[in-house]
Amino acid sequence: MTVLRQLVTLRRLPPAPPDTLLRATAVVLSAIPEMLPPDYEVLRRLCRSEQPLVAGIAECVASYVWEYEHDIDRALASARRVITALGSVANPSTQVMCHARLSDMCLQTEQGEAAYGHLKAALKALPRLDDEHDAIGIRRGLVLACLQRSDPDEAEYWLRQAEGDGTSHNDAIPGLAGRAEIALARGLTEVGLGLWRSAVEQMPVADSTHSDAPWLDPWSLELQSAAVTAHAHAGRLELLAEPVDRLRQRLHTLLSGPSRTPRELPVFGTVLHALGMAGLASGDASAVRMIALAERLRVLREFQPTMSAARARQAAEDSDRAAYAAAVSQYAALGRDELRNAARALVSGRG
Repeated sequence: MTVLRQLVTLRRLPPAPPDTLLRATAVVLSAIPEMLPPDYEVLRRLCRSEQPLVAGIAECVASYVWEYEHDIDRALASARRVITALGSVANPSTQVMCHARLSDMCLQTEQGEAAYGHLKAALKALPRLDDEHDAIGIRRGLVLACLQRSDPDEAEYWLRQAEGDGTSHNDAIPGLAGRAEIALARGLTEVGLGLWRSAVEQMPVADSTHSDAPWLDPWSLELQSAAVTAHAHAGRLELLAEPVDRLRQRLHTLLSGPSRTPRELPVFGTVLHALGMAGLASGDASAVRMIALAERLRVLREFQPTMSAARARQAAEDSDRAAYAAAVSQYAALGRDELRNAARALVSGRG
């Protein structure tokens, strides 16, 4: 009976306060089924919690939700609040996760200086995880951040460090891509283009008979798009004619199928950006519209100097400033489904 009374007493006690990382995570995770669009009121309420750990975990979830909703600025703001809320937590996994997440978003949006700082913070916490090989790729991130900071020498240093880890799947391709951008940053155009072609040649080509195959590795589409863009900037597209056609067919296939996730839009934007840059180089009248629509879809811009937004925008304006401005204005008001339809029309030659 004594044991029974003790159990009854325990059940009557209020739940433990979410004052530890584990408890705070449990509170947020248990509420996920209630985090429903379009308002996400439950999520926003948790983000406003007076419990710092609950607010921090909720903002982490929110950063993915807002990115999923195609609101990158809001996603970045949430990711920054995670750092503030969880900065005092003495947990290396949390520190690495938070800084790596924010650095990735910063790299995508050309905020190289901010990405560099967060990657260095993540690298500092890494030894406490006994992850001496850097399985999540912090050093490779530093290569890209240094290139965005216009520092190819330090980028090369981190590339050598990353290659020394030797644990990444298909390590040669990201290494070639990094070296290609380092060469281009140094003005060694032919060297850089050659390295990009080597990277493309080593990429496995998805079987076009499997419609889902391209989504198994959107990273591959991003690298192919960067390679095409680099050659377009240099006026050497004849060296990559087959990959250009392959990208066009891949995008047409993806756009013709059902929508899978809003997170596909930046992949569409990145491929469309490459096709637009190729179109500018070949005199395609729809190319400036492709560049404008790609910006609205969002372009993954980790690889610099090739994927510079300012560089693409200048090329579009030099080609047809009025048409580019009109397209930017037209696409600004479109929602997700409308953007997808606009991309399908352009790729099909009806835009």
